[in-house]
Amino acid sequence: MGKSSYSHEEMQNMLREWFSHSEEAASVLKAMGHPMRILMLQILSQSQCNVTSIEKALGMSQSSVSQHLRVLRLAGLIEPVRDGKEICYHIIDERVKKILDIFYSQ
Repeated sequence: MGKSSYSHEEMQNMLREWFSHSEEAASVLKAMGHPMRILMLQILSQSQCNVTSIEKALGMSQSSVSQHLRVLRLAGLIEPVRDGKEICYHIIDERVKKILDIFYSQ
């Protein structure tokens, strides 16, 4: 639990720090803000996969899967890794796994 009262200066300092964190949080959550992207991330939290695997698992077109993966990649949540001739994706932001655990843990 925090202090019951803060000086104006203390509150301003906290708000500046919180603001930078809130912008980052909003960016991560915005990238995750589609049910299919959340499902893709859940799949990737179990093991890295290529586009074809995700496509088949979710019954989506290759272009749609690629567009969603692009959003996640540009947000810095996933990263492609070349495995021979195919490119597999994996989660690189551990916060994503923690968020998924909140909704998918039993």
